[in-house]
Formats: sequence, C-alpha cells, structure tokens
Amino acid sequence: AVSAAGLLALLWLWRKQRRPMTMPATFILLTVVVSSFMLTPLSSLLWQYFPLLDFTQFPWRFLSVQAFGGALATGALAMALPRPKYWLLPLIGLLLFSSLGRLKPDYLPLTDAEITAESLAQYEWFTGNIGTTISFEYLPPTVQPRPYTSGWLNSGNRWWVQPLSGELLSAELTNQRSSRQEWLLETAASAGSGQAVPSTLIFPTLYWPGWAAWIDGEQVEIRPSAGSGLIQLEVPAGRHEVVLRLMRTPVRLVAEWVSLTAVLLTIWLLVNRKERGERKENAGKNFASSAGYQPPFAVKKMQRRWLVLAGIALLAIGLRLWPSPTPPNNLRTWDFVQMGFLHPDVTGIPASSGAVLRGVTLSQTVIQPGESVQVMLQWDVPPAEDVTLALFSPAINWATDPNLPPPAALVQQTLPGDTAQMKFELHLAANAPTGLFVPRLTLANGRFLTPAGNSRDPLFLQPIRIVKVNNILVEVEQLTVRTVAVQQSAPDRLDVQLAWLTPQPLSQNYNVALRLTDAQGRFLRLVDVPPGYGFLPSSGWPTGQWVDDWLTIPLPPVAEGHALPFALVAQLYDVTEPNTAVLTRRLGELVAGENGLQFRPTEPKYELPEGIVLETAVFGDQIELQGYQLEQTKETLDLTLVWQAMQNGQTDYTRFVHLIAADAGGVPLAQVDSPPRYGSYPTSQWAAEEVVEDGVQLDLKGVPPGRYQLAVGFYQQTASQEFVQLPVFNKVGELLADGRFVLPITITIAP
Repeated sequence: AVSAAGLLALLWLWRKQRRPMTMPATFILLTVVVSSFMLTPLSSLLWQYFPLLDFTQFPWRFLSVQAFGGALATGALAMALPRPKYWLLPLIGLLLFSSLGRLKPDYLPLTDAEITAESLAQYEWFTGNIGTTISFEYLPPTVQPRPYTSGWLNSGNRWWVQPLSGELLSAELTNQRSSRQEWLLETAASAGSGQAVPSTLIFPTLYWPGWAAWIDGEQVEIRPSAGSGLIQLEVPAGRHEVVLRLMRTPVRLVAEWVSLTAVLLTIWLLVNRKERGERKENAGKNFASSAGYQPPFAVKKMQRRWLVLAGIALLAIGLRLWPSPTPPNNLRTWDFVQMGFLHPDVTGIPASSGAVLRGVTLSQTVIQPGESVQVMLQWDVPPAEDVTLALFSPAINWATDPNLPPPAALVQQTLPGDTAQMKFELHLAANAPTGLFVPRLTLANGRFLTPAGNSRDPLFLQPIRIVKVNNILVEVEQLTVRTVAVQQSAPDRLDVQLAWLTPQPLSQNYNVALRLTDAQGRFLRLVDVPPGYGFLPSSGWPTGQWVDDWLTIPLPPVAEGHALPFALVAQLYDVTEPNTAVLTRRLGELVAGENGLQFRPTEPKYELPEGIVLETAVFGDQIELQGYQLEQTKETLDLTLVWQAMQNGQTDYTRFVHLIAADAGGVPLAQVDSPPRYGSYPTSQWAAEEVVEDGVQLDLKGVPPGRYQLAVGFYQQTASQEFVQLPVFNKVGELLADGRFVLPITITIAP
C-alpha cells in the first residue's frame, strides 16, 4: 500500500514538474514495472530463451529489485506533501512500524571464531548450496557431476594429494594461501620402457583458468582431472618442490583495470565536485563580506560531516572491541530451511508441545563401523511423547524426485518421553558407509521451534564422522560391486546395501543406476543417483578396499500386475556419456517369500538345462555356445541361447541375434543387440565354466513372409566407436568368415 501510494505521488509530481522529474520518474517506474513483470508467469518466455537469466536462479530474486524501486517511489510521498519537513518524522515512524512492527527475527548467535573454512564447508555440505547458490552454475564446466562433499569432510584431512597413477611416497604442504600452495612431494621411481615414469597426482583444489604450476622452479603443464575437475599434474620420480599459483587471466586483468579506472574516476568526480562547491562558497562569502554579512554558525558544514564520520568510526571500533560472551557449546543444532548453519542455541530449543531441550552431549564425534555412540539429551521441560534419534546423510533433506523413497537411516532409536535426561545408544552396522553424517532429532507429535516461535524443520545435531581404520586390501583386476544385504523394509521400498571396489584410483565421479526389471527385462523402477546420494563420490574411493553404499529403490505396487521374479541390476556410468556403462552387474532376483519379497543373489550355474537343442560354436577363447530353445508365435520369436564361459570374464561383449533370409544372408530384417539376459548380465561377470541362459525376443511385425535363419555372435565397441567382433569357430574348429554363427534351423513366416 505504501509503495502504491508512492507511485501515485510520483506520477503526480511528474505531472506537476514534468521536466525535472522525467528522468527519476521514468527510472523508478521502469524498475517497479520490469521487476514485477519478471515475477509473473508472463515472463516465462524470457526465462526460457535468455540463458543469462539462469544466473538469477529464481524469479523471486527480482523481489529485491522491486523493493528497491518501491522504496524510491515511497520517497516521493515526502516530496508530494506540503511542508515536507513536518511530515518527515511521522512518515519514517509509519514506515518503521509497518515494516518492523510485527517482525520477529531469528538470528544465529555466532562468534567470529565459529566462522571457519570447515564450518562453511559443512554448511554447503548440509544445505546442498555451492557458495550462495543451489544451482552450482558457478562451478567450472570440467566438474561433472556437481560435488556434494569432499575428501576433507569425509576423512577430516583437508590437504591431501591423490596419486592417479604411479606411487606417491610423501606429500607435505609447506605454505598455503588463497592463491598459492607450496608442496614437498616424493614419488617412486617406477620404470617403464626403460625410462622413469612420472606420477599423475591430483591436488585438493578445483582447477580454474589461471592456475599454474612449477616443479623445482620450472613451469609445467597443468590441467583439470576428468570428472572431479581437480588440479592434475605430472610429477617426475624423486623429491620435488611443487608450487601452485592462481595467476591473472586476460579477462580478470581487464576487469581489474576497469574497476580501478571506475574508482579513480569516482574519486576525481568527487574531488572536482568539492572544488566547484568550494569556489561557489568562497564567491558567496566574498559577496556576503562585501555586504557586511556574517555566517550564523561558527562550525562549517564540512567540519560537522567530519565529526559525524568520526563518531560513527569510534562507535564501530567500540562495538568491535567490546567483549562478546562465548555461547555454550553443548547444544549445537541446525535445520535445512530456517537455520542451516551449525550454531549454538543459547536459550535452549522450545517445542510446540511445551518441551524445552537444554543440552546435548555426544560421547564421540569420530566413530568406526561396528562401534556405538552415546547421545545424552538434557531437557528443562521433558516432552510427553516419544523421541526418535536417527543418523542420516544430508540427502534426507532434499529428495530429488518425489516418487523416490527417502534414504534409509544408518541407525535409529526411539525412547519414551517424561524424563529430564535421555540416553540414546546408536550402534552402527559393520558395513555402515563412511563419511560425515548428522543425527536427526524428532518428536512423535510436536515440532521444534525457533527462538521467535516459528516452526522449524526437523532438528539435526552436530555431525558425526564415520571412518574405517583397519582395512583389508583386496586384489582385483577390475571395478566391481557386490550386495551385502537386500531387504523389503516397506511395501513400496527396497533397501539395498552395496559395496564397491576399485583396483585403481578414479578421478571421475560416476553415477549409480539401480534398476529393477521383470523377468523379460522390461523396466519397472529406477534409482539414478551418485553413490551414497552424492556423499560417497567415486573419486574418493580407496583402492583395494570395499566401499559400503546404502541405497533405496521403490517397488512397483501389486496392482500393476508384474510377474515375479524381478531382476535387480546395478550400473555405474559417466554422466558425460550416460549411454555407456562403466560397470554393469546383475545383483540377483526378487522372489516371493513368507514375509514379502526375498532377495536371491546371482550365483553361477554349471549344469546345462534340460530340453535344449545341443549345438556347438566357439567365440574367440571366451564363450562357447552349448545349445538353444526356440518358440515362435505370429508376432514374436522367443529364443533362449545357452552359453558357457571358457574363462573368467574380463570384457563386456554385446551379443547380437540377426534374423536373415535363408541361404542368402545379407542385412538382418530383425535383430536384438544387447548384453546377455536382456542387458542385465554382462560377460565380464561370468565365471569360468559357468552356464548362462540368455533369453531373446525378436519382434516379427513388419517382417515379410518367407524362410529365415538366425545368426548369433558377439562384438565389442571400442573407445573409438569401432565394432570388433569375436571370431567364431564351428564345432569342427573351422573359422566362419562373417563373424557370426547361423543356427541350423529354418524360421518360416506365413503370409
């Protein structure tokens, strides 16, 4: 209402004083109109087709611009009223009352000592923000996908160096500033091709244009690591001094010169204005002196201004030096919406039920899987309801898809109320994921409140770091995954506990696609998230050690009528190449049990199934065809191929089935190309001598009547997008020319 009245007053002033008011009135009106327009759905086309608007993130960012224009318009009220000096104080009082009269602010009682690099990093980790934005658009484009955590937060070690290849013997940070790092490094002198091979090292800093590196005083090439975007450097064998510096880029240098020019121009304009004012004042004084006039005040205007500025400066210094009380440290909380920064609650935390939480004591904040942590709660007014304490990752706060179930708690416990002291004992499972986690405190019926009485989001306590100390190294040749436990925890959700293992360091941060299909490979449900919902990035996985990961996937309702068993498949893929899986593993099947669905893990079978047509063909030295089964309808052809692995699988091959004209070959009229078992059981997962039943369904719609045959084979798609077929031999050892084996059966399609 005040802003609207100001706009009317502004229009009235512009009509009355058209020439002097044209420019300010136009600016104020355009500011209000344009900012208001950008807040409405009418501006959707601009948001869609102007990419730079994305940097404002949300339409409601224009509220600040609208408020600025409204404030300027409100100032026109004083100019429109008669005798403005008499209306000034009442208008200021009215504005203060209308804007601040019913305002109940909440503030965080923080001291300077509590604003640290780690606390700011934990704020980003807890809220999902990157700096002040949740859209992470200010990250370098080499960071794919966006990070949710770091090795620092997960392990507690901020300054680390990771060898991507080679061997790092020692790394010591000797000097660090915001734009400079100095390291003493020693790498092993491993040999290859008769020469010492440098080690590829990753440093814990994002690469931005302008970063440069020197090894022993000589500048060397520097680049971002693939996926994580961290600084990557090739360091020769031996002991070296490495210096990293953030230099000025051409864009940054031009921007600094423009800023300096603007500052100097502003100073020149102020000084020039002051000189013009002094010349006018001296001219006035000379005229007044010649007329015998003396100024009524002994203190000049400039002197009064300097006194005001000096008073403000002394007040600021006094407030800065005034000792502030240290808040208690036994009750530190945060929540996702209202108070997202970990802070002390000085006066306790009230609840809507009347309870007041006074203090929290944790027995330890660093714990290993399989251990317990005790949490003591002290209440001024105990709650008359059950209290639950559960340990979560921050992913519990921001579900990316409303159709997906929330992450499962690592551990939780519920205690009855009506007691001033509560002791929770949270015992971690032996396969609990590592990293930083937060205890969430909830009441059965009530909610916690802010000091001003506003309802808070679920309350979280200070974080707990889970680390593994005694790790057993496992020797493997390729990236793999295994299931630790799979359980139907509710009718609509399946909790899946996985463990990943990599034989070598990774720079990429892969995504996990946890897929549920029916027996014919038809898609049912999918969870597509980074490992640990983003809090177990693959670039931080230790080599040769199992990394536990707990995920949850929704289950289809019974009303959809899907036939059991369901297949559970896990994949890792690079987000920059989402159609190419780095790892695919068939974890097992879900079958009907007494208490819901039961998980049956994938295990090798070594016996041939009954009722198959025996036939032999050998593909390279990897796979042997043992037989097949065939069923045909008018619209489909169901083929089951029975393979046997000749050795442990190391490579993922694509199996193809081609429907070709009998005795003519040529281009297939129907085909299916996929990894075996509807894309769920890659050949790299096969064990030596294992028998694999591979179902294939060919669609015969559109195939003209005639006589056809089926040709099968395997190929691998290389990094250069070339297709390399496995050579195929018949049962007498003869090499087949076209790289495919034709089954000795004729398919007849009637008109």
